[in-house]
Amino acid sequence: MVGAKQAGWHAFWFNHRHLDMPKSELIPDQTVESSAELAELLQAMNVTNY
Repeated sequence: MVGAKQAGWHAFWFNHRHLDMPKSELIPDQTVESSAELAELLQAMNVTNY
């Protein structure tokens, strides 16, 4: 996530372990907490068609 944000990309954090977000100036555009939620996000972004 940090590398993506540093590159200027939109990024999400896959927080499947339900950890507190590390302190950073960079914050994700979205956080997902399960594989089902990740699949929904990718489908909404039309990424699963690749």
